[in-house]
Amino acid sequence: MNIFATYVDDPEKSAKALDTIRVNKMVTETAQLVSTVAWLVDAPDKDCYYKPGWQSHPCTKWILQSNYNFEWLLEHGKALVSEFSHRSPKRNAYHQSEYIFSMAEDGEISTRLPQINKLTPHANATIFKTEKSVEVAYRKHLINKWTSFVQPPVWYRRGAPEFYVDYLRSVGALPVLHSGSQINTRPIKETRKES
Repeated sequence: MNIFATYVDDPEKSAKALDTIRVNKMVTETAQLVSTVAWLVDAPDKDCYYKPGWQSHPCTKWILQSNYNFEWLLEHGKALVSEFSHRSPKRNAYHQSEYIFSMAEDGEISTRLPQINKLTPHANATIFKTEKSVEVAYRKHLINKWTSFVQPPVWYRRGAPEFYVDYLRSVGALPVLHSGSQINTRPIKETRKES
């Protein structure tokens, strides 16, 4: 369970930064978080949502701090659904969790949260707890996952995020794009000028 806030001011850009496998997984996880909040605030239609889970998770606690936090998550969830549809081999694919975000848009949940009208600092549920910037922590967390994959990550019909490409270049690996925007890496060879 997590919210990959790689761009804390932009929930859509955070969704686009995820690799294709993670997009599918995160639509479901985000819908589960929205559902948990619906149950915790006793929304009138809570029985239509998924059953609650992860009630003590740092991300759940973050969402409950502010109506804006919930709205950020809702925008992120809708962007994830859009990414799922965009990247699916079947154009305009429907994700089974999509209805959760549609129901949550009615405002019943948001109005039951503290009306702070601003984002509070995102929860850092990564292994990089000492990192001051949540964005940087989540970027490092994803890079750590992507570099440990046996198969390289894929951004089907989407390019890899700049922070990952920059990382690859910084460690001497040149990103090589293949069909479907899959990134493979190869060492950068130094070229000598003959005199």
